[in-house]
Amino acid sequence: VLKKAHFSEKLVLFIQDGSELLFNSHPCTYGLGPTADSSGNGLMFHSCLVAEYHEPEETKILGLSYQETWIRPDKKSIDDDSKESEIWLKTLIKAGRSQKNWVHVGDRANDIYDFFKGAIESGWNFVVRARHDRQVQINEAMKRIFPWIRKQPAKCKFTLNLRAKGARLSGEHTMEVTWTKVKLYTAGKEGSEAVEDVTYIRTWCLEDPELEWLLITNLGVENEADGIRIVNIYQQRWLIEDYHKAVKTGFRIEDNQLKQASRILALFGMIAVIATQLLAIR
Repeated sequence: VLKKAHFSEKLVLFIQDGSELLFNSHPCTYGLGPTADSSGNGLMFHSCLVAEYHEPEETKILGLSYQETWIRPDKKSIDDDSKESEIWLKTLIKAGRSQKNWVHVGDRANDIYDFFKGAIESGWNFVVRARHDRQVQINEAMKRIFPWIRKQPAKCKFTLNLRAKGARLSGEHTMEVTWTKVKLYTAGKEGSEAVEDVTYIRTWCLEDPELEWLLITNLGVENEADGIRIVNIYQQRWLIEDYHKAVKTGFRIEDNQLKQASRILALFGMIAVIATQLLAIR
């Protein structure tokens, strides 16, 4: 997969996301652990799907660059949370030094200061959906980014053909776009060192206030075409949701009757390879 990415002349997206496999209805399966569900019994996993992006919409799945699975301990500690948040940067580093045409894409769980700092130091470009209303520096003044950028007028608009989990949001929408460069600081640490300049992009639909993305990127945004391009790049994050669907709904891995977690992990490894190949040829 990485060899294909190295030789590609197109934009190559490294799309990361985490999920879980639940086996609540399998009381005889042992070796599993807690999940995000308060009563969950299963395992956690984090994947990086690599896709060649033929702008503005067409994509070609290259495969998985990395996937890690783990079983949470019964008693979760603060250290466990820290280790799980480190998986985003760890996965990026596993791919090696970034090429100029490589871009990492992540959802709101990826809005982590240490990730941004590490990604920039490793030469990676990224487009990540914002989760935290951070204190940022804009034109030498400190501002809360969410209320500030929501007051800014649109700089351009475009038509977005959206795929969403709910049928109500799926379809074509006219989107407004604005952006601003900021200096980013870690949350809650006054006087901390700033990440070098990043850009926040807001895109929203006037007809449906629920449809809004706030994105963080270190790619250059100098004009309308750049801003729209970043939004279109983030939209490709949906590909990894297709991968999760292939594993869970297509292969129905959560319905297997294996009784040992170690065997489920082995099965998952095989299914992951086949699932990505099926996505590539659909």
